[in-house]
Amino acid sequence: MVTRTSSQRTHHLRQALFTLLALLAAGGATYFFATAGPVDPLRDTFFSLAIALDLLSIFLIWQALSWGTPWWLQAEEEWRSRTLHLQSKGVHLILRVYRARPSRIHVLWGKSKARFGLLLAAVLLYGGSLLLFALQGEDVLVRAGWLLSVLLLLLTYAQRPRLPHLSWYSVGAFLLLLVGLYLRVHRLTELPLLHHGDMASVGLQARELLHGQGKGWFNLGWATIPAWGYAHEVLSMSIWGDSLQGLRMSAVLAGLFSLWGVYLLGQEGWHPRVGLLALAALTFDVVHIHFSRIPSYIDPVPWGVWSLYFAVRGYHRRSPFSWALAGITSAVAMNMYFAGRLFPLILATLVVYLLIFHHRRALENREGLVALILGFLIGMGPMLVVAVQQASAYTSRAWFVTIADPGVYQHLLNKYQVSTLREVLMEQIQRTFLTFQYYGDTSTQFGWDGPMLAPWVAPFFLVGIGVATGKLRHVGNFLLSVWLLFGLVLGSVLTVDAPFWPRLVVITPANALALALGFAWIGEVWGGMKRRTLATGWMWVFLVWLFLSGWHQWQMYQARYTAHAGLNDFAARVILTFGERPACYVVGEHHLQEREFRFLLAGRQDLEIHPDRLEEDAATCAQHHGIVVALPSDRYVVDRVLELYPGGQLEEIRAPGGSPSLILYRLP
Repeated sequence: MVTRTSSQRTHHLRQALFTLLALLAAGGATYFFATAGPVDPLRDTFFSLAIALDLLSIFLIWQALSWGTPWWLQAEEEWRSRTLHLQSKGVHLILRVYRARPSRIHVLWGKSKARFGLLLAAVLLYGGSLLLFALQGEDVLVRAGWLLSVLLLLLTYAQRPRLPHLSWYSVGAFLLLLVGLYLRVHRLTELPLLHHGDMASVGLQARELLHGQGKGWFNLGWATIPAWGYAHEVLSMSIWGDSLQGLRMSAVLAGLFSLWGVYLLGQEGWHPRVGLLALAALTFDVVHIHFSRIPSYIDPVPWGVWSLYFAVRGYHRRSPFSWALAGITSAVAMNMYFAGRLFPLILATLVVYLLIFHHRRALENREGLVALILGFLIGMGPMLVVAVQQASAYTSRAWFVTIADPGVYQHLLNKYQVSTLREVLMEQIQRTFLTFQYYGDTSTQFGWDGPMLAPWVAPFFLVGIGVATGKLRHVGNFLLSVWLLFGLVLGSVLTVDAPFWPRLVVITPANALALALGFAWIGEVWGGMKRRTLATGWMWVFLVWLFLSGWHQWQMYQARYTAHAGLNDFAARVILTFGERPACYVVGEHHLQEREFRFLLAGRQDLEIHPDRLEEDAATCAQHHGIVVALPSDRYVVDRVLELYPGGQLEEIRAPGGSPSLILYRLP
C-alpha cells in the first residue's frame, strides 16, 4: 500500500480547501455580474465586488499550487525523485524520473548528407519560386515550385510514422466530435437565418476564385485578406456546390478540425483528461458553434490550434518535423482572417520564453527551432513577397480597426463619453476582460447579448486561469496564458467596439483549455488518497455538467437565431421559393445588385421595377409572369401594379421573428 506522510496529507487538505474557496469566490463573482443590470444604481458596487472576488479566486488557486502540483503540471526540470513506503513489506523505494537523452532524428532517407541535400533543395527551390514570382507574377511554375519546396522541407525532417495508441479517451473524443459535427451542421442553411453582407462578400470572392476569375492565389482579395484565405470556401463550394450550403460547410469543417486540434493540444500539453474536457467544452461553446456556421472568421482557428499543438509536440519529443509543421501551419493561419496573425506572434514569444527560462531544453530543440523558422518562411510562399511589396495594403484593414486610427479613436471618445486616451483604454479593458462574465458581443455578425461563458461554467474557467497563470514554468500553461492575453489585448482592447467577438473567436479553444484545466485541477485535489480513480470519476461528472450546460445554451441559440434575418437576405430567401417564376424587385432603399442578392440569387433571371419607370418595368414583369417583391415602405408601387394588372394574389410575408416583412403580388 502506498502511503503519504502527514505533511503531504496536510498540504493536500489545504489544496482542497483553498480550491473550494476559490470556486465559491468565482461563483460569487458570477452571481454579482448576473445581478448587475445595465441601469442598476448599484451596478458599480456589484462590479467592484465581482472583480475583487475574481481576483481572490485566482490568488487562492496560486496559493493552492504552492503546496504541490501533479506531474502533468510540472516542468521537465521539476521532475524529481519520489519515495514509496511499502509498509507491509518494510520496503522504501526511491524512484527517480529522468528525461531520456534526445535520440537522433532518423530521417527516412538515412544519412545526414541526403538530409542536408533535401534541405538545401527546399531552400533553393523556394528562393527560385520567390524570384520568379517577383519578376513575372504568379503562374504554374511558381505554385509548383513553392508546393515542392514545402514537401522537400517536410521530407528533410520526416520520421517513420508510428501507429497511434487507441484508448478510451480516443473513443470519447470520437463521440464528442460526432456531437460537435451535429451541432454545427444541423439546419445549416437556416441557422443562423441571417446571411450577413460580409459573408456574402466572402462567398462572392470565393466564387471568383472557384471559377478562375480572380487575380490568382498570391494576391489580396476582398477586405485585403490574402486570396488563399478563401481556400476553405473555394474547396467547400467545389464539393457541396456554389450555394449557401457550400459556403457554410467551409466553416463547419474549420470548426471540426479545431475541435480535433484542441483535444490533441490538451493531451500533449497536459494530460488526456485535459484534452477530453477541453474538447467537450469547445463542442458545446455557443460562440464556437455560431462561428462554425458562418464562413471566414473561424478559418485561421484550426491552423492556429494545430500550429500550437505541433510546437508543444516538437518541444516535448525533440521533433524537428513537428516544429516545421508548426511553422507551416502558423504561416497558413497568418494569411487568413486577420485574427490569425496572432499565432506566429505566440510562437515567437514561445521561442523567446524557451531560450530564457528553459535554456537547456531549448538547446536540445535547436534543430527544431530552425525548422520552425524555415517552416514559417517557406509556408508563407510567394505571399511573403506580397507582404513586403504591399505592406501598407497587407496591414491596412487590421490597422483601420485599431484605436490608433483617428476615426476609431474619435468614435470611441463619443461612444464612451470620455475625453482622454486613458479613459478609452480603461473602458476597453473592462469590456474585454469582463466579456467572459458580463459583456456580450458588439458585432452584427453574432450579437449575442450574454457573456461569452455560461454562468454555470464561468467559475471553473477562473480556476483554470489561476492554474495556468500560477505555474508559468510549465510550457503548456505559459502558451495558454500568452494565447489568452495576446488575443484579448490585440483582438479587443486595442480595437474598435470591444468586445467584438469575430476577432475573439481565435481564443475560444484557449477558453476551453482553461475550463478543462480548472476541471482537471479540481478532480486532482478532490480526488483524495485514490487520486487516479476519483480524478477520473470527477472527469465524468464534469463532462455531464458541460453537456447539460451546453445543451441549454444550444437551445437558446436555436431559439434566437432562427428568427432574425436581414432585409436583403430574407428577400433573397423568399425569392428562391419562386421556382422558375422571376422576381420583380421594387428598387427603393435596396436593389438586386447588392451583395446578398448577388450571392444568393446567382443564376436567376430576376427583374427590377424602378418607380420612375414603373409602367414600363411592370409590363416587362407581367410579360414574364413575375412576382412583385417590395418592402412595406414601397407599398404604393405594388398598389399601382395591382391597378394596372388586377386579378393577381397579394400577400405579406414576415420573418419568423416578425421582422422584416415583404409585400408580394403574384401577377396573373
